[in-house]
This record gives sequence, structure tokens and C-alpha cells, in this order.
Amino acid sequence: MQKFRYWAERNPRELEERPLHTPPVTVWCAVAVFGVIGPYVYWEGDTTVTVTDDRYVQMLDAFLRPKLDDEFIENVWFNQDGATAHTPRRLFGVLREIFPGHLISLRGDVK
Repeated sequence: MQKFRYWAERNPRELEERPLHTPPVTVWCAVAVFGVIGPYVYWEGDTTVTVTDDRYVQMLDAFLRPKLDDEFIENVWFNQDGATAHTPRRLFGVLREIFPGHLISLRGDVK
């Protein structure tokens, strides 16, 4: 004698596999008294990528600079950590263009 019957469009014994962990995402944003600039997600195609010096310089040049110009934000101090992607010498050239008149140290902060 059958006491239960299961009717469904899909097989109830079918397994659905999912990754154990979601892929990591690297996000940059600026927080200031006037608000938040960002977020900027490091993507290439449909894949998240890690921050390299090339990607960081590209983000500053193509994302941060236009945001500061569009909002007419002046008298901004920029500070960053000393991560490897944030310390190449060519980065400081870009920072000097965006933040003229500020001292830039090799530790990565603009004063």
C-alpha cells in the first residue's frame, strides 16, 4: 500500500551543486566628510581580479579623477595604505597630477 506520492516538474532526487564559497570581490571606495565616492569593483570581463599597480593607476585615472572633477571637489587630502600596488613610483606621478601642491611620501600618503 502506498501512502505518499510526490508530483513535481523536477526530479526530487536530483542534486544541485553549488560552490562552497562565493568568489572574492575587490572593491575600492573613498569616504569623506562630503560623502562616498565609489564603489569601484575590480572586474575584467565577468571575473573579479586582484589589484595590481596597473589596475590601481587605471582606477585613479579613469574613475577617481573624473569623480573629483565632476563634483568640483577641492582641498582634498588623499591617504592610502602601503600595499604593494599602492607604492610604485609612476603612481605618485598620477597622484601629483590629481592632488597638486601636496607632499607625497614613498609610504603612499599625500600630505
